[in-house]
Amino acid sequence: MNNNNAFPRVSRLKFFLSITKLLKKPIEVFRGFFDTHGDIFILGQSDLDVVFTQNAELAEQVLQKNARNYSKPEKQKKLLGEYLGKGLLTSDGEYWLKQRRLIQPGFKKQKLAHFTTLMQDKIDEFDLRLIALAESNEVFDITHDLMAITFNIIASCISSANVEAKALSRIEFIEVEIMEHIVKTGRLPFLKSWYKLNGEDKRIAELSKEGDQIIYDLIDERKASKETHNDILDMLLSIRYEENNKGFSRKQLLDEMKILITAGHETTANALSWTLYLLAQHPEVEARLLEEIAEVTGNDKPSLEQLPQLEYTKMVLQESMRLYPPAWITDRVALEDDQIEGVKIVKGSTVAPFIYGIHRNPKYWDNPSKFIPTRFSKANSKNRKKFSYLPFGGGPRLCIGNNFAMMEMQLILVHFLRKYKWKLITEQEIAYQPLITLRPKYGIKMQIQKRAQLKTRKDKTNLDHDQQAPSKCPFH
Repeated sequence: MNNNNAFPRVSRLKFFLSITKLLKKPIEVFRGFFDTHGDIFILGQSDLDVVFTQNAELAEQVLQKNARNYSKPEKQKKLLGEYLGKGLLTSDGEYWLKQRRLIQPGFKKQKLAHFTTLMQDKIDEFDLRLIALAESNEVFDITHDLMAITFNIIASCISSANVEAKALSRIEFIEVEIMEHIVKTGRLPFLKSWYKLNGEDKRIAELSKEGDQIIYDLIDERKASKETHNDILDMLLSIRYEENNKGFSRKQLLDEMKILITAGHETTANALSWTLYLLAQHPEVEARLLEEIAEVTGNDKPSLEQLPQLEYTKMVLQESMRLYPPAWITDRVALEDDQIEGVKIVKGSTVAPFIYGIHRNPKYWDNPSKFIPTRFSKANSKNRKKFSYLPFGGGPRLCIGNNFAMMEMQLILVHFLRKYKWKLITEQEIAYQPLITLRPKYGIKMQIQKRAQLKTRKDKTNLDHDQQAPSKCPFH
């Protein structure tokens, strides 16, 4: 990158001097560098440097315009692939493209319609827990509970056949353990030898093998039963390669199911946690949200047809994910030389779009630190800078489950708000923890109370009529 003299450079020594803080608070470290050096800075002095950016144009070039020239880093693919296999998240190149084209039709909006019933069933089951919490006035961590409900939803949609609760619970535990291990190993690679010595690697490998077997059992039981359930497993089993009419191998089915389970619940739970946290601090937003829910759904569950009418509900979720993006940073390696925004990107070097920074960049957002859902109205979204909003990534690798996630979040949020009042506990520390996803570090503690039925437009009309109409009674 010898032609990049116009862009500030941060020496590797300076970068690694902040390693302790980087491990604990990476977002603060990156924001500090961007505040000092602008929207693009370069780490290192060699040709194989890392370009960190919160510039939407550069992000667009890497993720979409010239996406074929950029690959996920090999170390990242190897680390994730060791435990998650070779699914959509961890594969690249022609294999990824072929798999994506085969799987994507199953996640189009019209194909997701039947999942609303499965989602509602799991939300109704979870309501027993919320009723108990409301009656006891117990303080609880909403993130923990949202992890449970979103996990049950994705597990049900992947395999709608009866799966033992014990098996589901075990898969969830194993997934959490593996993801924490991946993050530790990725950020502190020099501890890899220590993990071998202290038995951590062996423990995680055994857990991974156990989790694989649980999923294999689901696959084998479904194949043996020859039953159809109209779920994601059925969809994966029905896929055929054009060249030989063969379906996915048993290992391919395992890998894709693991990716969907991993990516399909934590990001959703985190986004909903931050949304409830923001709403608790903005009663005026919550009030408008309740008005829309009452107008569109009354006091009933929202139907699939009503979800597009819940426009403000969607705006609230979008704004929450702007402030707290599920994936806060990403990176790509250049396969050939490239140039964009005056930056020469040399083959083999890395470009890292800092999504958290792009979402709060004042070049693209007015009052970027404020919670303003209406910035996502149709009118306000018309002139938004491309790739200034990346809650599900962007370009060809846009998250395949983005429609699924939005539908799920709308259903859960509507249920939670129309039935319960949510109160944030003030005596707690709220902080984010940037792991693979942006989760609340200490959880978010709240209390809930049962809410009276929402006043619908019909109720208000009747109330106004009763108050304003002249009485026909001669004694009044």
